[in-house]
Amino acid sequence: MSLNRAIVETILNLYSERLGLTLYVVNRSGKPVVEPIGIDEMFHELVRRSDAKTEQDFAHYIHDYQFPDRVTAFDFIPGLFSFVRPFSMGNYILFAGTAAEPDVKKKLPEVLRQRYGDGRWETLTAATADWTDDQERRWTSELERAALLLEQSAGGQLPLINSMEGREPDRTAFLQRASGAGSVFDFAGIAEEIDDDLFSITDVQGTAAALAESRFRSGEGFLGRALLGKHESIWEHVQADSRGSLFREKGIDAAYLYCCPITHRDGSPLLFFAGTETSAPSSAAGEQGRLLASMLGTSELLASLKLENEAYRVQLHSLMDLCMTMTYAGDVRKIMYMLVDIGLQLTESTFSYMFVQSPLTGRMQLVSRGRQQPLLEQYAKEAAGRYFHADGYAGTLPSVQLMQDGSAVIECPFLHRGELIGVYGVDGGSLVGEELEKLLAFLQSLSVLGAISLQRAMQRWDDVEEQVITVLESAAAEFDPDARTRSALLTRTADRVLSVMDVPEETVHTVLTVCRLSSYSSLYLSTVLKTRETADAAGEARQLFLYPESWRSASTAAKLIALLFAFAEEEDSTAAKELGIDPELTELFCGIVENHVFQEAEFELDGKQEEAESFSILDADLPLSPREKEVLDQLVKGSTNKEIAGTLFISDHTVKNHITKIFQKLNVADRAQAISKVYQLIYQR
Repeated sequence: MSLNRAIVETILNLYSERLGLTLYVVNRSGKPVVEPIGIDEMFHELVRRSDAKTEQDFAHYIHDYQFPDRVTAFDFIPGLFSFVRPFSMGNYILFAGTAAEPDVKKKLPEVLRQRYGDGRWETLTAATADWTDDQERRWTSELERAALLLEQSAGGQLPLINSMEGREPDRTAFLQRASGAGSVFDFAGIAEEIDDDLFSITDVQGTAAALAESRFRSGEGFLGRALLGKHESIWEHVQADSRGSLFREKGIDAAYLYCCPITHRDGSPLLFFAGTETSAPSSAAGEQGRLLASMLGTSELLASLKLENEAYRVQLHSLMDLCMTMTYAGDVRKIMYMLVDIGLQLTESTFSYMFVQSPLTGRMQLVSRGRQQPLLEQYAKEAAGRYFHADGYAGTLPSVQLMQDGSAVIECPFLHRGELIGVYGVDGGSLVGEELEKLLAFLQSLSVLGAISLQRAMQRWDDVEEQVITVLESAAAEFDPDARTRSALLTRTADRVLSVMDVPEETVHTVLTVCRLSSYSSLYLSTVLKTRETADAAGEARQLFLYPESWRSASTAAKLIALLFAFAEEEDSTAAKELGIDPELTELFCGIVENHVFQEAEFELDGKQEEAESFSILDADLPLSPREKEVLDQLVKGSTNKEIAGTLFISDHTVKNHITKIFQKLNVADRAQAISKVYQLIYQR
């Protein structure tokens, strides 16, 4: 049996992305089927090395070890683990990545150097995944699935795997092959949720084609029962069971049924099912069903990951590149031209514009591109009147307005600390539904970062470095709420500690800057910040976590940063003490954080406490149904979709549908905007 190189690459790409391990397939002679695939640099380094010792080690594993037909973890060297899984009757071997025991990471570089000679062993060890029991279980489970796919690709299932390649798998072709010649199944199908716990068979191939468009609820019959659990279900003698009524009603004499719930790329549940008529299949039917469900599920997951990752990366990189450029530009007109230009690029629209009010003259500055300029200029003047009217501007969120000729305009106010800086607009006529929502969300993020750059340019700030730091801090908070929370905790703690300690002003600035930019790597900071102190201190601090004994050569700023990061993990000084660096500084640090606990409160001078006015979303005048108000009430409280589903006793998919409708009715693009709108209602009462 031979392996198809393209199929092997598809499978290895999928699982290396999911596991964060490098995967490598060789034949029994040690010749690679494909080059190693993945981001595990340690494994790449060991495979790439051409010295005799490395080749001798790999030959030893391939020829001398009798690995069982399951995923096995073994010590590549003491403390450094890899996985191995023979398949296709032992003709091929799947190697998977490296992971290191946390306790031996300190000694590992020297062991590697002694065994394989000089190399970047400290850096490679630091980047190697930690070996834990939970990780081992996860890796083992996923690699068994990868080996099953590789096994089937070598065992005649190439057409099936081919049909599931790509971002948009051909489900019909997949089901036809799953139930066609050479398969143990007579029919195969997929059911999707179309409403709250209501499912429809959207595609079915083989002898059960009559089931197409049939509907059932969760818990109803064999198919509904299979959806109640998150694992596969197998039934025999289906024709004699009352739960098989759906099949009998359609004239299908089902004898055996395999069902497995999987997850659609949008997070909603799918049900894959396959079965036989008249007679029970061979004992391999369960394994075949498991393979098919695994292929369908992994295909959906890969498509989801690719779509989410690509969209996020493009959006984040676009924003960051633009904002960094605007920050260094330092000129209002240059920034306006950049914004107008990116507006046309983003939407492929016919026009884009930006107007701001000069803080010196009070006059409006307008920059625009595209469309008939007189019409656009007239509209911009009217919009400026609405926003900069003496009674206040029209709103704080992006909104859709109409021009004189009836075409749609997406307007986005730029505010900085409550002050209206200007208004940005793009042609929104060709965007509807989800695409329009995505653009509104993007513009909301852009407005936060763009307003900072414009405000600083208007004030002619000379400290460009501070501008960059502020923009980076705002970008991290905008895209990652957890980063904002972590950064806020680090900064508050640093302020508390540094206000008591006697350290130079330069050290204070460096420590606070690293805390504000805690979600960025030291390598990235070294590329965007002109001064090296911040990046160097961040890099030194991270090294202290790997090699605490090196604290004697570290700067005071780096040691304080390391202590702050350790403390922030659990908000407990124990972690800082266990780091094991500079006993004197650690004792001083822990004494401060343990004895300086701050609380905030508001009170009246006469001693009377004013009770906050109660406000219930359920009683609010909102264009929402009672159930949608309940969902919004939970959303404002910070509940996740899963928590909302549990509180209201509805499915996760139903929660997603309600939130989508809430966003549409409130004319908002995401949770942040929805919550912001609720708070506006509270303060406008």
